[in-house]
Amino acid sequence: MQTLADRRPISTELPQSQTTDAVIADDSRVNAESIAWCLKAYGGFRNVTAASSSSELLQTIRSQRPQVVLIGERLIVAGLRDIFTELAVRLGETRIAVFADSLTDRQLDLIANNRVTGMLSRKDAVKKINEQLSQVAAGTSVLSEHLNTRLQLARDGGFRCVASAQMQKLTDRQWD
Repeated sequence: MQTLADRRPISTELPQSQTTDAVIADDSRVNAESIAWCLKAYGGFRNVTAASSSSELLQTIRSQRPQVVLIGERLIVAGLRDIFTELAVRLGETRIAVFADSLTDRQLDLIANNRVTGMLSRKDAVKKINEQLSQVAAGTSVLSEHLNTRLQLARDGGFRCVASAQMQKLTDRQWD
């Protein structure tokens, strides 16, 4: 005997309340779109947009108000001041994650002090990046295990740059 409940189609997707919007920004459109496609395939993100310039990223954030923004190294360095100035004023509930593999110690220090919730690595598998971005969307600070030698996650959820022995000898003025 078949009941009404048996006739309902089975949905394998997450409920609307558990999916989030994301923007993937990288200086290479192909990289951004491939990461966006993979995140859509895992199902945790319902609307994933790719951007390849800081102006396109800022325009997308203003128009879509995504929960998570993942920014590539070159793009964040090129538009550091513009991006963080805009995000500080209009960020709202948007969480920021950055690929931090090829950033210098000084760049890591600057980015870590600008309301970033996730420091991710391109060395991680896409499934792991998907999980990390879901944690970032939930408000949990995330540090990739590949960056443990360069950054530390503080108890308050912020990041602290761990400088190399040579960099520790520099004064603040020399850092700048």
